[in-house]
Amino acid sequence: MAVAIRDSVEACVKQRTKSLILVAATLVLASTLLVTSLPAGSASGCLYTCETSLCADFSNHSSFCEETRARCQAHCSQPDAYQAWGAIAYSKKDRGFGSAYNFDTKDAATKQAMKNCSAHGADCVVWVYFNKQCGAIAVDGSFTGWGTANARYYANENAVKECRSAGGRNCAILDSVCSQ
Repeated sequence: MAVAIRDSVEACVKQRTKSLILVAATLVLASTLLVTSLPAGSASGCLYTCETSLCADFSNHSSFCEETRARCQAHCSQPDAYQAWGAIAYSKKDRGFGSAYNFDTKDAATKQAMKNCSAHGADCVVWVYFNKQCGAIAVDGSFTGWGTANARYYANENAVKECRSAGGRNCAILDSVCSQ
């Protein structure tokens, strides 16, 4: 009886192992085909589409997802005609701010950010502009920092670090936008 149970368990484990290997091979092949078939940077969300929902979640640190993210970063950052500019303007005098995102040119994005900021502040200055990324601005009184990254979380983190390195102790995100 024990031998029959052991044989049954071994057969079940072998079948599940084969199934997992087949799924892993399919994922690797699919991600490779997807990366090479996507038009570089031509659609908003290139990274998310390329990485798939499994690997777009940055809490997944599997080697498969790390490699997939690296391939997708390289693919989606290739220069091409598609542009998605964003900018954030800020007035230190009265803490007014304005942002713009998904513009075809840097000039258009900065002008719109200035226009949006001017509705709330008197001395607006463009602090950060970015293309196919996220941007953020953090402030603490007279201390200001900005950051960019491919994900909003990291743009925010970079802005807070920059604000702290400028002397701020209680730096907080004032504005954060993504243009992708």
